Amino acid sequence: MQQYAMLPVISNSMSWAHRPPPLMDMYPPQPSSNFQYLRQLLENEILSFCTLPRSEAETRTLSKDKEARGDHLPNFPFENIGKALVRKYGLSLAVDQLTDILHFMPEYNNIRPSGHLYTQGGLTKSTSISPIVFHILFKVIVVPDPTDRRPEGKTKKNMKRAPRQMLNNLTDTQTSRIFNAIVAIDVNVEAKVLSKAVFMLQLRDKMGTYGPYAVRAVTEGWASFASTIFFMHNPSFSSYFDSPEVIRTALCLGPLRATTVESFAMNRSKEFREGCRQMLHNAELTAACHSFLSFCPQHLVHRYGAIRFEANIRLLMDEMRGELKHDQLINPGWAFAAIKKYAKKTFQDKVSTLFYVYSSNQFSYEEWAYENLHELFWTILYQRPNLRKNIIQACKPENEQYAAYWQRISTANASIADVPRDIPLVTGDPLDVSIVPGGPFLSFSNEMHELIFVNTAKLLNEMSSEIERRAEGPDGVMLALDAEWSAYESYAAASILQISLDDVSYIVDVDVLPRDVVRPFIEMLFAHPKILKLGFQFHEDLAQLRMAKSLRGCAALYRPKNLSCILKLIVHLTEESEKRPNATEILEEFGVSIGRSEKKEEEGGGDEEGEDEKDEKEVDKELDEANADTSTDSVGVIEKPAAVTRVRPSTVVTRVSTRSLSSLCESLLGLPLDKREQCSVWTRRPLRALQLRYAAMDAFCLLLLHARCKKWAEKLGMPMEDMMSRHFESNCSLPLFIGD
Repeated sequence: MQQYAMLPVISNSMSWAHRPPPLMDMYPPQPSSNFQYLRQLLENEILSFCTLPRSEAETRTLSKDKEARGDHLPNFPFENIGKALVRKYGLSLAVDQLTDILHFMPEYNNIRPSGHLYTQGGLTKSTSISPIVFHILFKVIVVPDPTDRRPEGKTKKNMKRAPRQMLNNLTDTQTSRIFNAIVAIDVNVEAKVLSKAVFMLQLRDKMGTYGPYAVRAVTEGWASFASTIFFMHNPSFSSYFDSPEVIRTALCLGPLRATTVESFAMNRSKEFREGCRQMLHNAELTAACHSFLSFCPQHLVHRYGAIRFEANIRLLMDEMRGELKHDQLINPGWAFAAIKKYAKKTFQDKVSTLFYVYSSNQFSYEEWAYENLHELFWTILYQRPNLRKNIIQACKPENEQYAAYWQRISTANASIADVPRDIPLVTGDPLDVSIVPGGPFLSFSNEMHELIFVNTAKLLNEMSSEIERRAEGPDGVMLALDAEWSAYESYAAASILQISLDDVSYIVDVDVLPRDVVRPFIEMLFAHPKILKLGFQFHEDLAQLRMAKSLRGCAALYRPKNLSCILKLIVHLTEESEKRPNATEILEEFGVSIGRSEKKEEEGGGDEEGEDEKDEKEVDKELDEANADTSTDSVGVIEKPAAVTRVRPSTVVTRVSTRSLSSLCESLLGLPLDKREQCSVWTRRPLRALQLRYAAMDAFCLLLLHARCKKWAEKLGMPMEDMMSRHFESNCSLPLFIGD
């Protein structure tokens, strides 16, 4: 092993980091002087909600799926508890008390009892109370906007639209105390506590203050592992860390992932990235020499432990170098949730009246549902045989024969890609719309005549030659790209790459083709200056392609040329259309709806001040009604917020920028995409006919959208080529250990 000099452990002087401005006190959560009062408040007015008598529909118990995931957080009525606290103590005092409890949690977790208060309510000794308190606080601060009047009726459009929200404004002191407490909360890394806190505390506009505070919390060692990982991933926070020392801290707190390190080091200076490499080399040397104490800052030694550190640094470095030798199996909790979700979708949420009986070998119900369920069950069973009983239980209530099938099926002498073909599949030409159940959905044009699945070197060379031949023309060639990957593995990576031309669609089998065959083609495709490539938010697909074993370290995937995003193009056209006097006419012609408020503003109608005045009166009325509806034993009433921040409806441009691909197709082309195969198992071989059609259509629709945008640009009198060149995907840094 190459020897590297050990970097010194950083001191708390923060000479390398931004010093926080002296606007407010920043400190780690301190032991509470009101220990008994806060314990009584927590147990009597929050946790006791678990044990209060309720109707059967309202009983909050620990669900079996959460128990299987190891997540012992019961289904708390967060909003109801929050309302009760606000009604009793007033808004400001309720916020302060919940914040005090968050500060008090580390102390409480050391002494909390394991009596009936927890077991009856679905809590156990291992239940983390901090997320419960946080979510109650979130419901107190982020409340539904009473002025949001949703249309009558449960239409699909109404059910999709999330209600508008408003934020009860906090004082600077309250904001800083909540931030201090949340940063120290030790929760699951996958929990969204920090991202919710950024929204709740409106930190995006206060990064000049809270960015340096995040640096200080990590440096002094009282930030939790989850918070440290969040700060490294979040671009707004990570920009304040101008030293690789945060990597040392994270390694001493928990199992760091390569994606976190690469995200933190991406697009940094050459010196910074070299410092990251040096830090990781030092950690690797520490693990090899069993010298954890010489690497870990003294105030973090007790937080993690040398044995776990050594195991996890080995796993991290394997991952950084693309040598994934450790467990890549699907997370048991996610697997159980998927079993339950898709079994319910297939068995209970069916639209057809008749049902498929396994032994009959015939489908009266939509075949695609069983195809998806069958391959999902196989993929999970192959990786986690201990979940067989859960698969059987999911089938038994509706189909005893199908449950018996999964009782006897064996995964021995098979591979994860070899899904048993024991049920009839939808067959036929993937380009033929008649094989698609339901609809209508967007389909291929008459020019599309062939779909080729490229899984041999011969087919790949033929495809490469054809694309290069077309690129030699005076105008080059334009093609559309998309990628698919399976969500049912721990380490996701692109399984196929779809390439669509006007008359032919290719599906490249990235999983099967060897590295020396597929990598030169990918280098040519993404680096060729005369191949114009279309994608939809393709940075996500690029990230998955980079994870593929055969494409690890492929430089062209980090620095693609002439790769344009169709979504950015549509947003640009929308912005330009809004500048025109006839904006409404243009937008509606091209399927971009314009909201009521935007129409009023354009037509010069509507009194905004009057509307706001009316909104405030409605808020007051709602609060008065809530106060009048209190029980006789309540102490006090709901405190009327002195000020609120309403989350207003987005503009036309922001609404367009958040649209899905299917939604854009429906607006601009008249029909949506069939997305039912989106979460299917893309590692199976051979792919089913409906999977092939879905994959090819996801790329081909980009060409249809481009043609529509071209007409839109002509309407505006703007050159299409110049617009597209503005929206090429930007380059990013190569992996830290590429070629290492």
